[in-house]
Amino acid sequence: MRPFLLTWLLCLSAPALAEEPGQPARAADAPVVGSLPVAEPQPVAPAPALRPGRGVFTGDEHRYQHHWLLTGLGLRILMDLAAMPSGAVAWDARDWSVFGLAVGSTAALAIPFQPHSLDVALQNKITSTLGGPGHFMVWTPYGDMVIWLSIWASVGSTFLYGLVGARPEYVEVSALAVEAFALAQVYTNVIKLVTGRENPKDNIPEGAIVSEGRFYGPAGFVKLFPSGLPSGHVTTMYAIASVFMTYFDTPALWVGLNVLAVMFCATIIADNYHFASETILGAVLGFSIGQWVVRHRSSKFENDADGLPRRLLQTAQRHVSLAPLLTPYGGLGASATVQF
Repeated sequence: MRPFLLTWLLCLSAPALAEEPGQPARAADAPVVGSLPVAEPQPVAPAPALRPGRGVFTGDEHRYQHHWLLTGLGLRILMDLAAMPSGAVAWDARDWSVFGLAVGSTAALAIPFQPHSLDVALQNKITSTLGGPGHFMVWTPYGDMVIWLSIWASVGSTFLYGLVGARPEYVEVSALAVEAFALAQVYTNVIKLVTGRENPKDNIPEGAIVSEGRFYGPAGFVKLFPSGLPSGHVTTMYAIASVFMTYFDTPALWVGLNVLAVMFCATIIADNYHFASETILGAVLGFSIGQWVVRHRSSKFENDADGLPRRLLQTAQRHVSLAPLLTPYGGLGASATVQF
């Protein structure tokens, strides 16, 4: 017992014995008994900046990953209604060119020159060539139902596949397709309300096979709905297809969906559902809506320094630089530099 007590007393007195006379004891020199090393705090990486877009509600904080599924879908649609027109002030030459061509070609076809508009002349020619108003038609009430059930079955299957198979990108693209569909309905009917135009089957004059395609304004919209300019069928179809094409961005999908879309438009005109001008405007409007939704709302894109959306893969590529590299043994290789 005494050797243990002596050893304990020596340990207590060791710090004082080690100090020089007249010098205060230094805690740093004292032995630490039973203590554990404490890791120094590591710096926390700052969260990525949410870059503002061009137009209201177009910042990265308003994308799909921040407003998810059902509640987020309704909120995004409301924001889209303000965001899309507000971004027109930032359009570049390409955007204005597309807009000008769409509106210009629609007006050129629809303006009633004497004796008819080009729309009416073209519709007469197509209907006569196919054998008159009684020719075989795809767009009957039954055909209409089958086509739209097929389209929505495809969207719904994509959603379920993503949900059951834990593939969030398929859930996202389906939600974005519904978002584009809702926007297509709003913008299509606003334009129809302003123009109030006859479809080929409305108010056909005696002895004619198609209507004159006249414009009545809001009064015509109420009387003739769902007729009008542009084609709601084409706008909706192109909005949904454009979401899938832009989101996945694969050549096979672009070719396949565009072929189906062209056939869709051709049957709409051939069956006297809509004039050519209504189909053209609907295609441009729907395609633009679908692209806008994916570029400004999907997680595949982010806003660049100029506020314009860039696909994430392309953004990453701009921060990676490759250079040739000579190895110490005379070989040739490549080096990659990644900037964060």
